Amino acid sequence: MRPARLAMIGAAAAVLVPAIAACGSDAGPSASGSAAPLTLKVAVSIPDPSQSQVFIAQQAGYFREFGLDVQISLPGPNTVTSVSSGQVDVAFGGAGAPASVQNQGKATSIVYWGLGNKAAGFVIGKTGITKIEDCKTIITVPQATSPYGWAVAYQKALDLKYQIVPQGDASAISNSVAAGTNDCGITTFGTIYPAVAAGKATVIVDPRNVSSLPAKLQPLNFADTAVWGLRDNLKNKQAELVAFIKGMDKGLKKMKSDTPDQLATLLLQDSVWKGYTKDQLAMLIKEQMFGFAPEDGFISEAAWAQDVVFLNQSAYPYVQANDPNWSYAARVDMGPYKQALGK
Repeated sequence: MRPARLAMIGAAAAVLVPAIAACGSDAGPSASGSAAPLTLKVAVSIPDPSQSQVFIAQQAGYFREFGLDVQISLPGPNTVTSVSSGQVDVAFGGAGAPASVQNQGKATSIVYWGLGNKAAGFVIGKTGITKIEDCKTIITVPQATSPYGWAVAYQKALDLKYQIVPQGDASAISNSVAAGTNDCGITTFGTIYPAVAAGKATVIVDPRNVSSLPAKLQPLNFADTAVWGLRDNLKNKQAELVAFIKGMDKGLKKMKSDTPDQLATLLLQDSVWKGYTKDQLAMLIKEQMFGFAPEDGFISEAAWAQDVVFLNQSAYPYVQANDPNWSYAARVDMGPYKQALGK
């Protein structure tokens, strides 16, 4: 498969209007044999390996096991608006996504931690560039995404002057750096991989090696992907969220016990992954396992405090630790998680 095709399927972590299709539904009989009485509409920007946990849980039938019909849509750059307009119940996206909606006056809640450990902060440089200080332009995905937040965070932490080039098409990141159009790119491993595999780019900041990050950012962990929605809507979806989190937890356990090849084989039963070969998908899952569901998806007060610091230091200066609007109690709801898993 051509690198451009692979990159197009990879930007994850982060997102931005109408859900274009219910690409996957976990509909069907529940464990008791009756039709699932609960439905949850879930937006995932694109089928990126860094977001594979929800797809694995669905393909394995875990949501259905708990009486839940999960309907996944792929709104691409319109993910944020698909939530704020009420078209879906929850979305997978960086913590900056609910922050941006909250800042517009619509109260949001985060209910699960899907990706962390700086997994959306990979930086590649075109041929000849070996450090981020040499980047004059950095291409990434748009605002309200984790990669964009990392672009700003690196810029501030190192006092750099590079131009950030937001691009709605994720494939443009790898392609642009490989062609030399932009010096550098920031996003998840799955999106940068094509240019690196082709020998036309080098990884210059690798979150798997924390020492490659600016010292100021090394201690921070961040919700590169959080499951979030509108607070008032989620109040009416508590039973659905409990079932969803139970399914996600079983999916996470499967990811830890199965081999990457087994997980890739399972995912490829869903046509949304047809842009990958099994070997490519297995490799990309393996390389991103370090980021999946930190703390098993539970967001503690201490973890949220780090989110607030990162948001403030990146693209969201309005997020202030001393503002009750951004407190743990106001923005994070671990009630469904505790009910589901007893933590």
